[in-house]
Parts: sequence; C-alpha cells; structure tokens
Amino acid sequence: MQTVEPITLHAARARVAELSAAKSSLERALNLAVALNDGHTDLNELNRAAHRLANDLAAAEDVLREATEREVAAETQRNRARFAEVTTELRAARAKFAEHYREAALALGRWYSLGEEAGKLATALANPLGNGGFYYPPDLKNVLAEASEDPNPLPAMKDGGYSELQTAASWRRHAVIVPLKEKR
Repeated sequence: MQTVEPITLHAARARVAELSAAKSSLERALNLAVALNDGHTDLNELNRAAHRLANDLAAAEDVLREATEREVAAETQRNRARFAEVTTELRAARAKFAEHYREAALALGRWYSLGEEAGKLATALANPLGNGGFYYPPDLKNVLAEASEDPNPLPAMKDGGYSELQTAASWRRHAVIVPLKEKR
C-alpha cells in the first residue's frame, strides 16, 4: 500500500486562503446575479458551484487543522527531546561547577596559606635595621607584593573578551569563592 505524503502546513494554509478567496468571489457573483435577476445567469449553477466550493473549503480547513496538529505535535516532540538534552547537560554542568568550585576554593585557601607563610619567612630572612624595622631585599619584596595581589581573575577575564551572562535570575547567580582548607 502506497502512503500519501501529508500536506505541509504552509500548503494547507495557502489552499484554505485560495478557496476562501474563490468562495467570497463566487458568493459576490451569486449575490449580484440575484440582485440583477436579469435571466441571463444560471443561478442554480452558481449556487451549486458555491456549495461545491464551500465543501472544498471545509475539506481544506480539515486538512489545515490536521497539518497544524501534526506541526504542533512535532514541535512538542522536538522540545521534549531538546529538554532531555538540556536537562542532562544542566546536571553535568552543575556537577562540573561543583568540582571546579571545590578545587578553586582549596587552591585559594592554599594560596592564602602560602602567602602568609611567605610573609613570615620573608620577615625571618629580612635584614634588621637599627630602628626596629626590616629591610626586604627586592627578591623578598617582589614575592610579598605578589602574595598581596588580588587573586580575583574576573577583571582579567572581562578584559580578555568574556562578559557576564544576564538571565532573569542573574541577580542570585553569583558564587563567592571562599578560601578553604581540609580539616585535619
């Protein structure tokens, strides 16, 4: 058995528009012929043509309704498939973020701990001055300056071509990285 390709939504809309225009035109001709009543126009034939056109239009509207329902069903199916993909990717992204957050918090904690230790060691290695202060040679001073820098990479990332994502819930979607260390 050979299957017939269903009419596309666009073709069904075009057919309904075409038949609606033809029906309107025929009804105007029929109304004009009735008004003139000149005896030269076969009113029965015009009336039969109007009925045929009305039946064709009703059938075309049914086809349009079916095509619309198929299109809506197909769109729903596409949306369900994409939703499943997005859900899987959403969960993976959250897990990846949680892991990166953990690593970032531990790395920041380690960086602060090492900075504090570097400060203590630099003070121990500095040359005492007669007034109670210390002279830090350039190698020590440079490391202390580096340890005191703001570790936040956000400004550099924005300068590097990234921008904040703005969504309806952006106001609550910022994560603060807190320096952490493992409990002992």
